[in-house]
Amino acid sequence: MYPYPRWTELTPKLAAILTLTALGVWLSVVTASPIGLFALPLTVLVALDLAGPPPVARLAFERAVNPGRVLVGEEVAVEVRVSNLGGPIARLELEDELPEHCVLAKGSTTLVCTLKPGECATLRYTVSCNRVGVYGFGDLSYRVSTLLGLFERRERVSVTGELRVYPPLIHRRLDVGWVRTLSWVGLSQSRRMDGRAEYLEIRQYSAGDPLDSVNWKAYARTSKPQVNVWSSERGLDCVIVVDMYSGDVSSIGDWSAQNQIACCAYELASSLIRGGNRVGLVVLGSILLKIPPAYGGRQLRRIVEALVDVSEGSAWGAESVEWVLQLFFGEQYRERRGVLFFVAASPSVNLLGAIHGLSLKGFKTNLVYVDTLREEYAELVKLRLEKNAKLDVGLRVAQAEREWFYKEASAFSTVVEWTRDGGFRVVYP
Repeated sequence: MYPYPRWTELTPKLAAILTLTALGVWLSVVTASPIGLFALPLTVLVALDLAGPPPVARLAFERAVNPGRVLVGEEVAVEVRVSNLGGPIARLELEDELPEHCVLAKGSTTLVCTLKPGECATLRYTVSCNRVGVYGFGDLSYRVSTLLGLFERRERVSVTGELRVYPPLIHRRLDVGWVRTLSWVGLSQSRRMDGRAEYLEIRQYSAGDPLDSVNWKAYARTSKPQVNVWSSERGLDCVIVVDMYSGDVSSIGDWSAQNQIACCAYELASSLIRGGNRVGLVVLGSILLKIPPAYGGRQLRRIVEALVDVSEGSAWGAESVEWVLQLFFGEQYRERRGVLFFVAASPSVNLLGAIHGLSLKGFKTNLVYVDTLREEYAELVKLRLEKNAKLDVGLRVAQAEREWFYKEASAFSTVVEWTRDGGFRVVYP
Protein backbone atom coordinates (compact mmCIF):
# COMPACT_ATOMS: atom_id res chain seq x y z
CA MET A 1 0.00 0.00 0.00
CA TYR A 2 1.49 3.32 -1.10
CA PRO A 3 1.09 6.53 0.92
CA TYR A 4 -0.83 9.22 -0.95
CA PRO A 5 -0.84 12.91 0.09
CA ARG A 6 -3.93 13.87 2.02
CA TRP A 7 -4.06 17.64 1.59
CA THR A 8 -2.66 20.61 -0.35
CA GLU A 9 -1.20 23.48 1.65
CA LEU A 10 -0.87 27.16 0.85
CA THR A 11 2.81 27.73 1.51
CA PRO A 12 4.09 30.88 3.25
CA LYS A 13 5.93 31.81 0.05
CA LEU A 14 2.71 31.82 -1.98
CA ALA A 15 0.85 33.65 0.77
CA ALA A 16 3.47 36.43 0.74
CA ILE A 17 3.32 36.80 -3.06
CA LEU A 18 -0.47 36.99 -3.10
CA THR A 19 -0.40 39.57 -0.30
CA LEU A 20 2.08 41.75 -2.23
CA THR A 21 0.03 41.42 -5.41
CA ALA A 22 -3.16 42.47 -3.63
CA LEU A 23 -1.31 45.40 -2.03
CA GLY A 24 -0.03 46.56 -5.43
CA VAL A 25 -3.49 46.44 -6.99
CA TRP A 26 -4.94 48.34 -4.03
CA LEU A 27 -2.28 51.06 -4.32
CA SER A 28 -2.93 51.43 -8.05
CA VAL A 29 -6.65 51.87 -7.47
CA VAL A 30 -6.29 54.27 -4.54
CA THR A 31 -3.59 56.47 -6.07
CA ALA A 32 -4.81 56.16 -9.68
CA SER A 33 -1.20 55.62 -10.73
CA PRO A 34 0.87 52.74 -12.22
CA ILE A 35 2.71 52.28 -8.92
CA GLY A 36 1.05 48.94 -8.44
CA LEU A 37 2.53 47.54 -11.63
CA PHE A 38 5.44 46.19 -9.58
CA ALA A 39 3.09 43.34 -8.61
CA LEU A 40 2.73 42.27 -12.24
CA PRO A 41 5.94 40.13 -12.34
CA LEU A 42 4.86 38.42 -9.15
CA THR A 43 1.48 37.66 -10.65
CA VAL A 44 3.13 36.19 -13.75
CA LEU A 45 5.40 34.09 -11.51
CA VAL A 46 2.42 32.65 -9.67
CA ALA A 47 0.61 31.95 -12.93
CA LEU A 48 3.60 30.11 -14.41
CA ASP A 49 4.02 27.97 -11.31
CA LEU A 50 0.32 27.15 -11.20
CA ALA A 51 0.34 26.28 -14.90
CA GLY A 52 2.62 23.31 -14.20
CA PRO A 53 1.42 19.89 -13.09
CA PRO A 54 -0.02 19.70 -9.56
CA PRO A 55 2.26 18.29 -6.84
CA VAL A 56 0.95 14.73 -6.80
CA ALA A 57 3.17 11.90 -5.58
CA ARG A 58 2.92 8.13 -5.68
CA LEU A 59 5.93 6.93 -3.74
CA ALA A 60 7.22 3.67 -2.26
CA PHE A 61 9.69 3.62 0.65
CA GLU A 62 12.17 1.03 1.88
CA ARG A 63 14.51 1.22 4.88
CA ALA A 64 17.73 -0.68 5.58
CA VAL A 65 19.65 -0.65 8.89
CA ASN A 66 23.09 -2.23 8.60
CA PRO A 67 24.23 -3.84 10.78
CA GLY A 68 21.10 -4.48 12.80
CA ARG A 69 23.08 -5.61 15.89
CA VAL A 70 25.86 -3.46 17.34
CA LEU A 71 27.60 -2.72 20.62
CA VAL A 72 27.15 0.53 22.52
CA GLY A 73 28.88 3.40 20.71
CA GLU A 74 29.35 1.63 17.37
CA GLU A 75 28.16 3.35 14.20
CA VAL A 76 25.28 2.07 12.10
CA ALA A 77 24.48 2.93 8.48
CA VAL A 78 20.83 3.78 7.76
CA GLU A 79 19.41 4.02 4.24
CA VAL A 80 15.94 5.10 3.13
CA ARG A 81 15.19 4.38 -0.53
CA VAL A 82 12.30 6.22 -2.19
CA SER A 83 10.91 5.15 -5.57
CA ASN A 84 8.66 7.29 -7.78
CA LEU A 85 5.78 5.18 -9.10
CA GLY A 86 3.83 8.12 -10.51
CA GLY A 87 4.43 11.21 -12.61
CA PRO A 88 7.39 13.61 -12.48
CA ILE A 89 8.09 15.35 -9.17
CA ALA A 90 9.65 18.80 -9.48
CA ARG A 91 10.82 18.95 -5.86
CA LEU A 92 10.84 16.32 -3.11
CA GLU A 93 12.00 17.02 0.44
CA LEU A 94 12.43 13.96 2.65
CA GLU A 95 13.18 14.12 6.40
CA ASP A 96 13.74 11.12 8.67
CA GLU A 97 13.27 11.01 12.46
CA LEU A 98 15.85 9.44 14.76
CA PRO A 99 14.81 7.25 17.70
CA GLU A 100 15.39 8.59 21.17
CA HIS A 101 19.00 8.23 22.42
CA CYS A 102 20.31 7.79 18.86
CA VAL A 103 22.85 10.42 17.76
CA LEU A 104 23.61 11.45 14.19
CA ALA A 105 27.27 10.61 13.51
CA LYS A 106 27.65 11.29 9.77
CA GLY A 107 25.51 12.62 6.95
CA SER A 108 22.11 14.27 7.17
CA THR A 109 18.57 13.10 7.86
CA THR A 110 17.21 15.39 5.10
CA LEU A 111 17.15 14.79 1.33
CA VAL A 112 16.07 17.26 -1.40
CA CYS A 113 15.81 16.03 -5.00
CA THR A 114 13.74 15.82 -8.18
CA LEU A 115 12.34 12.52 -9.40
CA LYS A 116 11.32 11.46 -12.87
CA PRO A 117 8.83 8.61 -13.34
CA GLY A 118 10.48 5.34 -12.28
CA GLU A 119 13.51 7.01 -10.68
CA CYS A 120 14.82 6.28 -7.18
CA ALA A 121 16.70 8.33 -4.61
CA THR A 122 18.43 7.21 -1.40
CA LEU A 123 18.87 9.04 1.89
CA ARG A 124 22.00 7.84 3.71
CA TYR A 125 23.34 8.70 7.14
CA THR A 126 25.12 7.10 10.11
CA VAL A 127 23.98 6.98 13.74
CA SER A 128 25.34 5.69 17.04
CA CYS A 129 23.57 4.78 20.29
CA ASN A 130 24.92 5.23 23.80
CA ARG A 131 22.39 3.01 25.58
CA VAL A 132 21.60 -0.68 25.53
CA GLY A 133 18.20 -1.44 24.07
CA VAL A 134 16.03 -2.03 21.02
CA TYR A 135 15.53 1.05 18.84
CA GLY A 136 12.78 1.27 16.27
CA PHE A 137 12.93 3.57 13.25
CA GLY A 138 9.45 4.58 12.20
CA ASP A 139 7.98 7.83 10.91
CA LEU A 140 9.49 10.01 8.25
CA SER A 141 7.93 13.05 6.59
CA TYR A 142 8.13 14.17 2.98
CA ARG A 143 7.00 17.23 1.09
CA VAL A 144 6.20 17.38 -2.62
CA SER A 145 6.05 20.86 -4.15
CA THR A 146 6.01 22.64 -7.51
CA LEU A 147 9.28 23.81 -9.05
CA LEU A 148 9.14 27.23 -7.38
CA GLY A 149 7.75 25.76 -4.18
CA LEU A 150 4.58 27.86 -4.23
CA PHE A 151 2.25 24.88 -3.78
CA GLU A 152 3.12 21.77 -1.80
CA ARG A 153 1.73 18.61 -0.27
CA ARG A 154 2.97 17.11 2.98
CA GLU A 155 2.69 13.58 4.29
CA ARG A 156 3.99 11.35 7.08
CA VAL A 157 4.62 7.68 6.47
CA SER A 158 5.87 4.81 8.63
CA VAL A 159 8.95 3.01 7.29
CA THR A 160 10.00 0.59 10.00
CA GLY A 161 13.45 -0.65 10.91
CA GLU A 162 14.98 -2.13 14.07
CA LEU A 163 18.37 -1.70 15.71
CA ARG A 164 19.52 -3.83 18.66
CA VAL A 165 22.27 -2.30 20.79
CA TYR A 166 24.18 -4.66 23.08
CA PRO A 167 26.41 -3.93 26.08
CA PRO A 168 30.16 -4.11 25.52
CA LEU A 169 30.57 -7.82 26.19
CA ILE A 170 33.79 -7.88 28.19
CA HIS A 171 34.80 -11.49 28.77
CA ARG A 172 36.01 -10.96 32.31
CA ARG A 173 35.56 -14.18 34.28
CA LEU A 174 34.35 -14.12 37.85
CA ASP A 175 36.44 -16.27 40.19
CA VAL A 176 34.67 -19.63 40.27
CA GLY A 177 36.19 -20.30 43.68
CA TRP A 178 34.16 -17.44 45.10
CA VAL A 179 30.98 -19.07 43.81
CA ARG A 180 31.90 -22.39 45.45
CA THR A 181 32.50 -20.79 48.84
CA LEU A 182 28.73 -20.36 49.03
CA SER A 183 28.63 -24.10 49.90
CA TRP A 184 25.25 -24.35 48.21
CA VAL A 185 24.39 -27.62 46.43
CA GLY A 186 22.50 -27.34 43.16
CA LEU A 187 19.63 -29.48 41.98
CA SER A 188 21.18 -30.94 38.85
CA GLN A 189 24.42 -32.53 37.74
CA SER A 190 26.99 -30.13 36.37
CA ARG A 191 28.08 -30.32 32.75
CA ARG A 192 31.58 -29.14 33.50
CA MET A 193 34.03 -32.01 32.88
CA ASP A 194 31.02 -34.25 32.14
CA GLY A 195 29.90 -33.97 35.75
CA ARG A 196 33.26 -35.07 37.17
CA ALA A 197 34.68 -33.33 40.20
CA GLU A 198 37.36 -35.47 41.89
CA TYR A 199 39.06 -38.80 41.17
CA LEU A 200 38.12 -41.46 43.74
CA GLU A 201 39.40 -44.93 42.76
CA ILE A 202 39.82 -47.59 40.07
CA ARG A 203 37.37 -50.45 39.66
CA GLN A 204 36.86 -53.27 37.20
CA TYR A 205 35.12 -52.45 33.95
CA SER A 206 31.38 -53.22 33.73
CA ALA A 207 29.22 -53.36 30.64
CA GLY A 208 27.95 -49.88 29.78
CA ASP A 209 30.84 -47.91 31.27
CA PRO A 210 31.94 -45.08 28.93
CA LEU A 211 35.18 -45.70 27.08
CA ASP A 212 36.64 -42.35 28.11
CA SER A 213 36.62 -43.61 31.73
CA VAL A 214 38.89 -46.58 30.97
CA ASN A 215 42.26 -46.38 32.70
CA TRP A 216 44.47 -47.76 29.94
CA LYS A 217 47.62 -47.87 32.05
CA ALA A 218 45.93 -50.01 34.70
CA TYR A 219 44.46 -52.16 31.92
CA ALA A 220 47.94 -52.78 30.47
CA ARG A 221 49.40 -53.52 33.89
CA THR A 222 46.72 -55.99 35.06
CA SER A 223 45.51 -57.32 31.70
CA LYS A 224 41.98 -56.62 32.94
CA PRO A 225 39.88 -53.63 31.88
CA GLN A 226 39.81 -51.01 34.63
CA VAL A 227 37.87 -47.73 34.79
CA ASN A 228 38.31 -44.55 36.82
CA VAL A 229 35.64 -43.63 39.36
CA TRP A 230 34.84 -39.94 39.81
CA SER A 231 32.72 -38.14 42.37
CA SER A 232 29.73 -36.50 40.72
CA GLU A 233 29.80 -32.72 40.81
CA ARG A 234 26.55 -30.91 41.50
CA GLY A 235 26.08 -27.52 39.89
CA LEU A 236 24.44 -24.51 41.47
CA ASP A 237 20.95 -23.45 40.43
CA CYS A 238 21.44 -19.69 40.09
CA VAL A 239 18.72 -17.12 39.45
CA ILE A 240 19.91 -13.61 38.58
CA VAL A 241 17.40 -10.89 39.48
CA VAL A 242 18.12 -7.62 37.63
CA ASP A 243 16.59 -4.44 39.04
CA MET A 244 15.56 -2.14 36.16
CA TYR A 245 12.97 -0.22 38.17
CA SER A 246 12.92 3.35 36.84
CA GLY A 247 13.61 4.90 40.23
CA ASP A 248 16.67 2.68 40.72
CA VAL A 249 18.42 3.30 37.37
CA SER A 250 20.39 6.55 37.23
CA SER A 251 20.20 8.58 34.03
CA ILE A 252 21.99 11.84 33.16
CA GLY A 253 21.73 13.23 29.64
CA ASP A 254 22.64 10.49 27.17
CA TRP A 255 24.30 8.43 29.91
CA SER A 256 22.38 5.70 31.72
CA ALA A 257 23.34 3.11 34.32
CA GLN A 258 21.41 0.57 32.24
CA ASN A 259 24.55 -0.10 30.20
CA GLN A 260 26.57 -1.04 33.28
CA ILE A 261 23.73 -3.12 34.72
CA ALA A 262 23.50 -5.13 31.50
CA CYS A 263 27.29 -5.62 31.40
CA CYS A 264 27.38 -6.78 35.02
CA ALA A 265 24.48 -9.22 34.57
CA TYR A 266 26.08 -10.63 31.42
CA GLU A 267 29.47 -11.15 33.07
CA LEU A 268 27.88 -12.76 36.11
CA ALA A 269 25.78 -15.13 33.97
CA SER A 270 28.76 -15.96 31.77
CA SER A 271 30.94 -16.78 34.78
CA LEU A 272 28.33 -18.96 36.45
CA ILE A 273 27.53 -20.87 33.25
CA ARG A 274 31.23 -21.46 32.57
CA GLY A 275 31.50 -22.84 36.08
CA GLY A 276 29.01 -25.60 35.20
CA ASN A 277 25.94 -24.07 36.85
CA ARG A 278 22.37 -23.71 35.67
CA VAL A 279 21.49 -20.03 35.39
CA GLY A 280 18.09 -18.35 35.13
CA LEU A 281 17.10 -14.70 34.84
CA VAL A 282 14.41 -12.36 36.15
CA VAL A 283 14.34 -8.74 34.96
CA LEU A 284 12.12 -6.22 36.74
CA GLY A 285 11.33 -3.03 34.83
CA SER A 286 8.92 -1.90 32.14
CA ILE A 287 7.92 -5.55 31.68
CA LEU A 288 8.52 -8.73 33.65
CA LEU A 289 10.93 -11.00 31.82
CA LYS A 290 11.86 -14.45 33.11
CA ILE A 291 14.11 -17.24 31.82
CA PRO A 292 14.16 -20.64 33.60
CA PRO A 293 17.58 -22.00 34.69
CA ALA A 294 19.52 -23.87 32.01
CA TYR A 295 23.06 -24.64 30.89
CA GLY A 296 25.29 -23.62 28.03
CA GLY A 297 25.98 -20.99 25.43
CA ARG A 298 22.41 -20.90 24.14
CA GLN A 299 21.18 -19.98 27.59
CA LEU A 300 23.76 -17.20 27.78
CA ARG A 301 22.55 -15.83 24.44
CA ARG A 302 18.95 -15.89 25.71
CA ILE A 303 20.03 -13.92 28.76
CA VAL A 304 21.87 -11.32 26.66
CA GLU A 305 18.86 -10.86 24.35
CA ALA A 306 16.61 -10.42 27.38
CA LEU A 307 18.90 -7.75 28.84
CA VAL A 308 18.62 -5.84 25.56
CA ASP A 309 14.84 -6.24 25.23
CA VAL A 310 13.91 -4.88 28.66
CA SER A 311 14.06 -1.17 29.42
CA GLU A 312 13.70 0.62 32.71
CA GLY A 313 10.16 1.17 33.96
CA SER A 314 7.92 1.22 37.00
CA ALA A 315 5.57 -1.67 36.21
CA TRP A 316 7.54 -4.30 38.16
CA GLY A 317 9.57 -3.69 41.32
CA ALA A 318 11.53 -5.65 43.91
CA GLU A 319 8.41 -6.46 45.91
CA SER A 320 7.37 -8.83 43.09
CA VAL A 321 10.43 -11.10 43.33
CA GLU A 322 8.98 -13.69 45.72
CA TRP A 323 5.76 -13.94 43.73
CA VAL A 324 7.74 -14.47 40.50
CA LEU A 325 9.90 -17.18 42.09
CA GLN A 326 6.90 -18.98 43.53
CA LEU A 327 4.96 -18.90 40.26
CA PHE A 328 7.66 -19.47 37.63
CA PHE A 329 10.58 -21.05 39.52
CA GLY A 330 8.62 -23.57 41.58
CA GLU A 331 11.37 -26.18 41.87
CA GLN A 332 13.90 -23.72 43.23
CA TYR A 333 11.29 -22.01 45.42
CA ARG A 334 9.98 -25.18 47.07
CA GLU A 335 13.36 -26.74 47.78
CA ARG A 336 15.07 -23.47 48.80
CA ARG A 337 18.17 -24.88 47.13
CA GLY A 338 18.76 -22.20 44.55
CA VAL A 339 21.09 -19.22 44.87
CA LEU A 340 19.73 -15.74 44.17
CA PHE A 341 21.92 -12.96 42.77
CA PHE A 342 20.38 -9.48 42.93
CA VAL A 343 21.97 -7.04 40.47
CA ALA A 344 21.21 -3.39 41.27
CA ALA A 345 22.76 0.05 40.72
CA SER A 346 21.02 2.05 43.43
CA PRO A 347 20.53 1.73 47.22
CA SER A 348 16.88 0.68 47.06
CA VAL A 349 14.96 0.18 50.30
CA ASN A 350 12.42 -2.03 48.50
CA LEU A 351 15.20 -4.24 47.17
CA LEU A 352 16.73 -4.45 50.64
CA GLY A 353 13.38 -5.59 52.03
CA ALA A 354 12.99 -8.22 49.30
CA ILE A 355 16.46 -9.67 49.95
CA HIS A 356 15.84 -9.72 53.69
CA GLY A 357 12.47 -11.44 53.32
CA LEU A 358 13.81 -14.16 51.01
CA SER A 359 16.83 -14.83 53.22
CA LEU A 360 14.53 -15.34 56.22
CA LYS A 361 12.63 -17.95 54.20
CA GLY A 362 15.74 -20.02 53.60
CA PHE A 363 17.14 -18.66 50.35
CA LYS A 364 20.84 -18.02 49.87
CA THR A 365 20.98 -14.43 48.64
CA ASN A 366 23.78 -12.37 47.13
CA LEU A 367 23.78 -8.67 46.32
CA VAL A 368 25.84 -7.62 43.29
CA TYR A 369 25.98 -3.84 43.40
CA VAL A 370 26.85 -1.97 40.19
CA ASP A 371 28.91 1.02 41.30
CA THR A 372 28.41 3.88 38.82
CA LEU A 373 29.20 6.86 41.06
CA ARG A 374 32.35 7.82 39.17
CA GLU A 375 30.57 7.71 35.81
CA GLU A 376 27.71 9.83 37.17
CA TYR A 377 30.15 12.35 38.62
CA ALA A 378 32.08 12.60 35.32
CA GLU A 379 28.84 13.12 33.38
CA LEU A 380 27.70 15.90 35.72
CA VAL A 381 31.08 17.62 35.43
CA LYS A 382 30.92 17.39 31.64
CA LEU A 383 27.42 18.89 31.51
CA ARG A 384 28.35 21.60 34.06
CA LEU A 385 25.00 21.36 35.80
CA GLU A 386 26.48 22.30 39.18
CA LYS A 387 29.67 23.76 40.57
CA ASN A 388 32.45 21.28 41.30
CA ALA A 389 32.29 21.98 45.02
CA LYS A 390 28.62 20.96 45.16
CA LEU A 391 29.33 17.89 43.05
CA ASP A 392 32.10 16.81 45.44
CA VAL A 393 29.73 17.10 48.39
CA GLY A 394 27.08 15.14 46.51
CA LEU A 395 29.60 12.42 45.67
CA ARG A 396 30.58 12.02 49.33
CA VAL A 397 26.92 11.80 50.36
CA ALA A 398 26.26 9.16 47.69
CA GLN A 399 29.30 7.16 48.81
CA ALA A 400 28.07 7.25 52.41
CA GLU A 401 24.63 6.08 51.29
CA ARG A 402 26.23 3.24 49.33
CA GLU A 403 28.28 2.12 52.34
CA TRP A 404 25.15 2.14 54.50
CA PHE A 405 23.41 -0.03 51.91
CA TYR A 406 26.34 -2.47 51.87
CA LYS A 407 26.31 -2.76 55.65
CA GLU A 408 22.55 -3.32 55.88
CA ALA A 409 22.57 -5.93 53.11
CA SER A 410 25.58 -7.77 54.58
CA ALA A 411 23.49 -8.82 57.60
CA PHE A 412 21.68 -11.42 55.48
CA SER A 413 23.52 -11.50 52.14
CA THR A 414 26.95 -11.67 50.55
CA VAL A 415 27.71 -8.23 49.07
CA VAL A 416 29.77 -8.00 45.89
CA GLU A 417 30.67 -4.75 44.12
CA TRP A 418 31.06 -4.53 40.35
CA THR A 419 32.72 -1.70 38.44
CA ARG A 420 33.30 -1.33 34.72
CA ASP A 421 37.08 -1.29 35.06
CA GLY A 422 37.65 -3.46 38.12
CA GLY A 423 35.07 -6.21 37.69
CA PHE A 424 33.80 -8.09 40.77
CA ARG A 425 35.04 -7.49 44.30
CA VAL A 426 33.65 -9.07 47.47
CA VAL A 427 32.85 -6.25 49.90
CA TYR A 428 31.13 -8.08 52.77
CA PRO A 429 31.50 -11.89 52.80
